[in-house]
Amino acid sequence: MTRKVTIRDVARRAGVSVGTASRVINGSGNVAAELRQSVERTIIEIGFQPNSAAQSIRSGTSRTIGLLVSDIRTLRLAHLVRGAQTELERAGYGVFIACHENDREREAQALQFLSRRRIDGLIHSNCNDRETEGDATAPGMAVPTVVYDRDGPEHADLVQIAHDAGIRQAVEYLAGLGHRRIGLITGPGFMYPARSRIEGLRAALSDAGLPFEPRNVSATSFGEAFVDVSNMITRPDRPSAIILGGASMLGGALRAIRAQRLEIPRDLSLVAAGDSELAQLATPAITVVRWDMEEIGRACATALLSRIKTPDAPRRRLLVDPELVVRGSCAALAANLRAAAAE
Repeated sequence: MTRKVTIRDVARRAGVSVGTASRVINGSGNVAAELRQSVERTIIEIGFQPNSAAQSIRSGTSRTIGLLVSDIRTLRLAHLVRGAQTELERAGYGVFIACHENDREREAQALQFLSRRRIDGLIHSNCNDRETEGDATAPGMAVPTVVYDRDGPEHADLVQIAHDAGIRQAVEYLAGLGHRRIGLITGPGFMYPARSRIEGLRAALSDAGLPFEPRNVSATSFGEAFVDVSNMITRPDRPSAIILGGASMLGGALRAIRAQRLEIPRDLSLVAAGDSELAQLATPAITVVRWDMEEIGRACATALLSRIKTPDAPRRRLLVDPELVVRGSCAALAANLRAAAAE
């Protein structure tokens, strides 16, 4: 069996003390450039692998980051993870990735797992924003934390999408096409994204001189929007346009519209928050409010690295502005009425 190469082997081969070799390996202390180069060259030549567990105990850091999201299978979150992981690895950190699937018990278990791994920081999209249902970290887990698209906890830095601004863009666009009754279907109303979208809807309708009608807003679940859209479009006073607060809702919404034999945009204009392949490939392609998830992942990583370096800095909040991308799923209301009358 091949003997494991040790730090003593590195020191002997490089002609330095074990202490000097240790300082080079751990990146600590002042070491003359010539000696540092000799140790680094020796490490490569003899294939020395530092004991990361021992390094963690000695230094008090693990050079690892926890990244906890709801579901890695969701394409937008996969892009976020990729952006964050790329940025963190560039800074010399490894990443533990875990999913909670919007389940509080799974979330607690994942946080306990990450805590046992002595992570140096956490990027977290927690299950909810309700303070009465617990903190976003496991008991005893006081690490630098960045929360994505949530409001809490108070000790964490925030990276959020300005959902209210995105909804305002969509409402302004639809109102400009003549729509007066605009529906919004979004996730649970106690979550930051839904609250922000509803606030944006209220403000945009007010600016357009239109009333806010609670029956045209559904803020219930993370699931597909089939039932919510079906309920909204089968009313006699149904909205002439609907905004979906999430790309994952689009499939269910399209099925509901098809089941009622309505056509987009002739019978109903549709806008989705968050871009997707389905939005791009649907017929017609769906107008969206979109943002770059990899860019947001990088922003989360950058914010966390900054917090690790400056743990006592004031709490930071970064808002990412979305953009409206106009495609073929919206039409002027007058054109809809003329088409219906011609049938």
